[in-house]
Amino acid sequence: MWYQQPYFNKRNWIIHHLSKLDCDLSQAYLLLLVDYLNEQHINISLEVLSEYTSLPIKEVDNLLSDIMKKGYVKVISKQGKIVFDLSGVFDEHQKQPIDVDPNLFELFEQQIKRPLSEKEMTQLSIWSKKYHQDLVVFALKEALIQQKVHFAYINKILENWDEQGKTIKDFEDE
Repeated sequence: MWYQQPYFNKRNWIIHHLSKLDCDLSQAYLLLLVDYLNEQHINISLEVLSEYTSLPIKEVDNLLSDIMKKGYVKVISKQGKIVFDLSGVFDEHQKQPIDVDPNLFELFEQQIKRPLSEKEMTQLSIWSKKYHQDLVVFALKEALIQQKVHFAYINKILENWDEQGKTIKDFEDE
């Protein structure tokens, strides 16, 4: 699934789409906390959730029940362990997949020295579909040389090259 890609940040997505989710801030916080605990491989229980939230166990239980009723969280048994599955949050909002080669994604993050935003990941996905991957890499290199590492600048480079009819072959000799 698109939300299980290694470059996808679930917590950023939840925060970005909070207004579209049918949950209050306490429920949203619990979703974010469950994702965090899953990522850290911390066994989740009502006691653990209560400790992290500083809420009474009964209140945590009610919040958890609410988000489970909405289908955002499923508690399942996986290889003898209890797992809190958040796929319902993402399945509910069938988003178009961000389809980017992980190597290209990692290259961009390394070169711009920060995590990519969802908007940038989407732009990278669009470029990957429209242009040869190596051409996108050459555009990134050109932006780095010019010290203008902005997605708008890289997009303009790609558009100009497209208008000029440049292909990957034009750059392989350089």
